[in-house]
Amino acid sequence: MKKLIYISCVCVLLTSVCEAQCTGVGPRNGSAAQNNSATGSITWTNLTNVLSSDNTYASASRAVAVLSTMNTNYACLKGLGFTIPTEAIICGIKVDIERRAAGISIGAAVSDNAVQLLKTGSLVGTNKAWAANWPTSKATASYGSIIDMWGTTWTPSEINDPNFGVALSARMFSGLISLTLTAYVDNIHVTVYYTAPLPVEVSEFRIQSTDKTVQLHWVTQSETNSSHFSVERSEDTLSWLQLTAIEAQGFSTNVHEYDFEDVEPLPASYYRIRQYDRDGACRVYGPLFSKFTKPLSAFILAPNPAADYIDIYTDEKPVDIFLLTNSGVRYDVIYNTIDEKRIRVDISEVNPGTYLLFFAGQKRNVARRILVERN
Repeated sequence: MKKLIYISCVCVLLTSVCEAQCTGVGPRNGSAAQNNSATGSITWTNLTNVLSSDNTYASASRAVAVLSTMNTNYACLKGLGFTIPTEAIICGIKVDIERRAAGISIGAAVSDNAVQLLKTGSLVGTNKAWAANWPTSKATASYGSIIDMWGTTWTPSEINDPNFGVALSARMFSGLISLTLTAYVDNIHVTVYYTAPLPVEVSEFRIQSTDKTVQLHWVTQSETNSSHFSVERSEDTLSWLQLTAIEAQGFSTNVHEYDFEDVEPLPASYYRIRQYDRDGACRVYGPLFSKFTKPLSAFILAPNPAADYIDIYTDEKPVDIFLLTNSGVRYDVIYNTIDEKRIRVDISEVNPGTYLLFFAGQKRNVARRILVERN
């Protein structure tokens, strides 16, 4: 009799939004700029020039002693005027800065000291400063992306706040002679990416075992413009197989329950549901994990992702086991038989990344994708 270790699991949180549905607003120029002396000692002048891209510059200039480093104050851009819908989910933020340096000679340089975002007027999140030097001709440096949250969380109200913005500080290094160095900034602008929530309220998602199958169950509280649910299964959370598509209610203000039974489950696998609306937008719920206490006649890899080793559960006897990179480079690995149906593969010397594990057996050959990752 086959039974699942994982008897029941409930998931009520959204794990991801389909990236293609993120909408960009911007780039937006600010309406206010000011100097902030919380860092550095060099003051910015003519800061309102950063409000538009027109080859008129804000600047910070100072004579810097031999082999010395000095930092500017923060140039703070605010008043970006975003009106992100209150129900939206923020995907990422991108900042573009048009800048150049002057006075460069014999090892001298102007570079980033800090590039950070302002939430309600205060510095937050990750400092995105580049190590590269500023060029002597104007060029645009981009920070963040469509899926970069800058190491913090964001709500539409925080983005729409007039004190949301960007803080920039430059670093000046004199090199082998005393120089007057100048940092110039022509424009700072910001793009915010967001997705509107799908008009389906999923309140519960769970899986449960029977003796031979895995049952999936989920509940919606209401649906608007919903199209269908895709039920998907994976051995490793990297490659997903659609098991079925179930039609949604379309428009409903009533509670509705959905069920699907996997009558040919794998010994160990992950399940998720992907909900689509009629406009093509989607959201993923899960994954949830299911494992049989007694392996079926199958080929199982665990753990995956893995750090130092990965076990292969199979009745097959190995002739050869090796890894293949995405570019086709082969890595030979050491493996040992742990017991009658388990082989341990040593990946402790393998660099982190995604590989295909090839198992050449006496009766069949199997290839499975694995992820090697370490903290």
